[in-house]
Amino acid sequence: MKPVLNIVNLSIGQETPIVEAINAQAFKNDLIVLTGENGSGKSTLLKTIAGIYKVLSGEIFISGESISLLPQKKRAEKLAFASTQRIREDYIRIEDVVRFGQFPYLQLSESENNNNEVEKAITLMGIDKIRNKYLNQVSDGEWQKANIARVLAQKTDLILMDEPTAFLDYPSRMRLYRDLKEICLTQNKTIIVSTHDIDSVKEFASSYWHIDQGKLDILQESPTWRI
Repeated sequence: MKPVLNIVNLSIGQETPIVEAINAQAFKNDLIVLTGENGSGKSTLLKTIAGIYKVLSGEIFISGESISLLPQKKRAEKLAFASTQRIREDYIRIEDVVRFGQFPYLQLSESENNNNEVEKAITLMGIDKIRNKYLNQVSDGEWQKANIARVLAQKTDLILMDEPTAFLDYPSRMRLYRDLKEICLTQNKTIIVSTHDIDSVKEFASSYWHIDQGKLDILQESPTWRI
């Protein structure tokens, strides 16, 4: 089986490396949990894979194509990234946030198929009742649900999520991880989530990528590290 994501001898950081010699692969149906202490490089790794940060050295391949050769639109058709950073434009509706996930397909934005993707994402995240609310009217947890719905509506094979449960209560966290695992299995997605919430996610994870002292380790069982 060919990997959806193949990372080869990668070094990441802003100007100087904070994690080096990263070699890892992710396949269809994987729900990979990325762990590590604050400042270890979890967000930097996800943003480098997403193309937000430049690669210091090494290569990242998505479905066999180097991300360094992919134009932005093509990359957006292959991977979606959900950050914890909240959009600060108050007068955007929740539904509009979700529709942002369709920007790689703008020429088809009014098609029935793409509208269905938006509706499915809204339903899955349980935000139908707040879809017409503006961002200045919703909580951080409701915003996070909309942000996750956005990347689901982007309908990419690879999804990256940086602390997706940061503002969710325990039942919502468990429901999210359960839904993400089902998405991986039923829709052949590959999802990588960074989290401190190891106890909640451990029954759903395929494997763990754990950053410690500038190195990435691949683990099959949840790490003993805790915040």
